[in-house]
Amino acid sequence: MKLGFDLDEVVVALCDVLLEHLNKEFDLNWTIDDFVNYNLLENKFHEDDESNNKMARRAIKVVTDIDVQITAKPYREAPPFIRKLKKEGHSIHFITARKCGEENKTATWLRKYKIPFDSINHVGYGEEKGQLGRILNLDFYIDDHEEHLKSMYKYKKRWKKGLALMTRPWNVDSYDASKFVRINNWVELNRHLGIHKR
Repeated sequence: MKLGFDLDEVVVALCDVLLEHLNKEFDLNWTIDDFVNYNLLENKFHEDDESNNKMARRAIKVVTDIDVQITAKPYREAPPFIRKLKKEGHSIHFITARKCGEENKTATWLRKYKIPFDSINHVGYGEEKGQLGRILNLDFYIDDHEEHLKSMYKYKKRWKKGLALMTRPWNVDSYDASKFVRINNWVELNRHLGIHKR
């Protein structure tokens, strides 16, 4: 099967790096649970609007910088699980909103953690991912942002293994159960895919 994965906050623990930057720079004590909005400009970092805007813009700068992104570590369960899928003969495709033209840096990061892949696709921040899902003819795709799943569904209605939303604090209240399945962790993802060596 052709399996698609978002990178940041599905495979890559980018929030850990973001928190390290923000907590140190602005003397905060935030955890991932404080990010209740996917759009960083909508999070409340500070009571003062000017300070809040400054912090939000710094957060956006951090998470969209490829040189910061490649310092993040993968979620512990991700590399062995993806290696297992590849060993079983499935193709692995990454579709990310990272800046276009930086695919080589992402490839180097994936190789560093021995995460196999058949393709790496950067669409750019704020761009739709759905067309790529259709072009790649994916059987499954998982993301932490429901808007990306909606885009996938818009371009391709039939998915052999479906579209999945990886639970994160910014998506606990959003979720269309008629189109997407919610996945809370990699153990659930393994169970959902139900893929075993033939």
